[in-house]
Order: sequence, then C-alpha cells, then structure tokens
Amino acid sequence: MLNYFFRITLFLLLPASLIAQVSNFVTNVSLTEAKEGSELTVKVDLTNINDISEVVFLHRVFGTSEFTRTDMELSGGTATITLLPENLRLPSLEYYFIIETRNNGEETYPLEAVAKSYLTVQVQPRSAKDDEIIVLNPEAGLPMQNDEMLVTISLLKASEEVDKTKTKIYINGTDLSADLFIAEDLVILTGDNLVSNLRTGGSNSMRVELYKKTVQPIMLTPPVLMFLTKLVKKLMVFLLNIM
Repeated sequence: MLNYFFRITLFLLLPASLIAQVSNFVTNVSLTEAKEGSELTVKVDLTNINDISEVVFLHRVFGTSEFTRTDMELSGGTATITLLPENLRLPSLEYYFIIETRNNGEETYPLEAVAKSYLTVQVQPRSAKDDEIIVLNPEAGLPMQNDEMLVTISLLKASEEVDKTKTKIYINGTDLSADLFIAEDLVILTGDNLVSNLRTGGSNSMRVELYKKTVQPIMLTPPVLMFLTKLVKKLMVFLLNIM
C-alpha cells in the first residue's frame, strides 16, 4: 500500500499556452515546473532564425508593476533562460518575449503583449516533503549527453519512516524500479532500459515514489497459540466466577 508518494518533474517541459500564437519567429514556448524555491527554465523554439538578432525575456512577479528584462541564450533554433529561485514568487509569474531582428525591427510574443496581455504561469508552493528527495543528476531543464545517461538521487533527508529499499522511479511513465541500485541513502538508475525510455531531442519526466516501512506481523507458533488460548479460557472462567 502506498503511504505517501512524491511526484517530481525534473526536466519536463510544459507548453506555455494551449492557444497557438501567430508569430513570424516563435513556434513554441515551454518551461519547467514553476515551484517556489526552485529554478525555472524557459525555452523558446524559433523559426526564421537568420532574421533574428536577439530574443529578450521580460517577466514580473506577483505584486510588482515593472518587468525585468533579460537577454536569452541563443543556440541554433532555440532560445533559453533559467530564472533563479529568488526570481519566483507565489502565486504567479507574468512574462512575454521581444524578438529583435537584424533589420532593427522587433516583434512581441505573444503579439497581444503590446496590449498588455501577457503569458502567465502559476507558481506552486514548496512542500516540506520536497526536501526529502535530493536530485543529484540530471539537472532540471538541461539536456543529457549520451555518455551521461545516469539518474542519481539522495534520500539522506528522507524520513526515518521511509523504507528506502522500496523506492520506485518512473521515466516517462515507465516503471524502471527493477534496474535501481540502492546503497543506503543513494539511489542510482542507469543502463539500457533508461536509455531506451528517454526521448531524444525532446523533454522527459521522472516520477519518484517512496513508501513507509510496514509493520511486520507477530508470528505465533502452535504451542504459543495453544497456551494463549488456554490462558484466555481460564481468564473468562475466573471472571464469570467473581460476577
């Protein structure tokens, strides 16, 4: 029976909006889970990249009026940026993009940003249980190289009620717990099954499940059981006699 369960999204990129925005340059926007106390990675897929000179990310946390402007890192057909934990605040983050072109023009994404209609992501509160699982590898939002196909987590801060030997890890929904190497507080996942379940050139997700220790039943041998049965019968006779 599952006593409590953690869902950790390490490098799952979520679509920023279900409504496609018409743009000359942006084909998709995705971001990692926005959680209090964690980094947030934003990725923009681009087209017509030869016409782009710069992509700027503008964001503001809840309760502020001014947007913070930061240049994104351009690499091939993508632009990325990672916000530090101090740049996130409950309950939400507003953001938009400015694409600057080589002919000194610019375009906002979404296009409605010029009318003060921005993209919004909800920032999830951090739970105390989030600290019980420490992800050592991979780093959320960053690509894994072929020679780095390794998942490592530490349960050093896990509750004493946790049975670490029963840890389960799911990669993109597939249970790979049979391939885990568990050494005290360290849990390692590697091998062909991990590689075959990773999506190349795309985003991936991992879920970790922890289980509490189960109480072992007391086993009674036949002689002990017979003794206890007789003892109960004698006790019942005694109680009847004094009533």
